[in-house]
Amino acid sequence: MVISAKFDEPIDPGTVSESSFQLYDNQTGQLSGMYSVSADGRMVMFTADAPLAVGRGHYAIVNSGITDLSGNTLSGSSTNFTTQFSSDTVAPLVVDVSPSDTLAGVAINARVVVEFNEPVQQTSTETVILLSDGTLVDVSRSLSNGNRTLTLVPVSPLAANTLHTINIEGVLDIAGNALAAQSTTFTTESGSDFIRPTLVAVSPPYNATDVATNVVIQLEFSERLSEATVNDSSLYLEFYNTTVLVPTSVSG
Repeated sequence: MVISAKFDEPIDPGTVSESSFQLYDNQTGQLSGMYSVSADGRMVMFTADAPLAVGRGHYAIVNSGITDLSGNTLSGSSTNFTTQFSSDTVAPLVVDVSPSDTLAGVAINARVVVEFNEPVQQTSTETVILLSDGTLVDVSRSLSNGNRTLTLVPVSPLAANTLHTINIEGVLDIAGNALAAQSTTFTTESGSDFIRPTLVAVSPPYNATDVATNVVIQLEFSERLSEATVNDSSLYLEFYNTTVLVPTSVSG
């Protein structure tokens, strides 16, 4: 498993050591391993020499021993987690991408959303990139939905009437398994879209009675939705007057 820490500026690689970046097993103490620093100096990765113990609490500490290139010390941070009782050797998968592959007529203010089937490491998503006719697009990245949904927001409007490519590679799940590289494309139109979608129809309708227990619930919207934003966090079914969720699947 790879434990990583991302910084807001390049750090001095020489200050990264077992004294400044530490991983502990709650029962056996500090774990040994190998350290590496990304090419831009903003990320440190620690790989333990042996698999982490199952069902065990662990905590990581990054302390003031790490400095930036000017010698300014880090304020320090820590995190903790508990391992599961079996090893995870299955690579993560992409379950949805928005805009969908080969879609045309995409607004130039569109954002890219990639949904994974399991939580991924935030620091590994830096290698998910957006290209405009082969040129790298400057974006801001964020993870949501329990680190399962990655959103790329272009800093400036996308080029109009242009083929764009989403390259998804280098993404790791919590256990360090790597996603198989893949890419999708879409083509922009000439304008922006600032109009919110609206719900125009629901079936079964509100307050309907004698509805079959195997009914398929259908929602119609005023425009195409971002497929990757339709998930069990944004669309769900509850038993009336309770907070108990009904198991469902979504398609569109």
